[in-house]
Amino acid sequence: MDSKDSSSNSIVAASSAAAEDDGVLSATAGLAKDASVAFHSGKFLECVDLLNQLLQIKDDDPKILHNIAIARYFQHGCSDPKKLLEVLNNVKKRSDELADASSENADAVGNLGNKIALGSKGTNSNSSSYLPFVPGCCISFP
Repeated sequence: MDSKDSSSNSIVAASSAAAEDDGVLSATAGLAKDASVAFHSGKFLECVDLLNQLLQIKDDDPKILHNIAIARYFQHGCSDPKKLLEVLNNVKKRSDELADASSENADAVGNLGNKIALGSKGTNSNSSSYLPFVPGCCISFP
């Protein structure tokens, strides 16, 4: 196989991966929209089912977990606010853990970048250009 065939295969593989990513994004956007419509129509059980399908695609996503908690709360007639707060606090703790892990990963990548930029000499006064990753907050249905 020559380099032309190799680069053609790479382009096809990249295009295929991008199309797959687009398909997943389209599926998640569709499920999220359907869940929102179900929620606003008062179909809370259907909403929870759709959100659980989303959770299969986006494992442990704090936004989805948050919305499941809200939908279940409404599904049960808003009867146990303490339980809702407990579940939401657990979602927040998990979100904070993910944010800490992301921050640590970003710091490690930033430190590696600083070491590469510095080489074996001197210091870098531009280290503030590496900002830690800050994930978005949990959102509920509008």
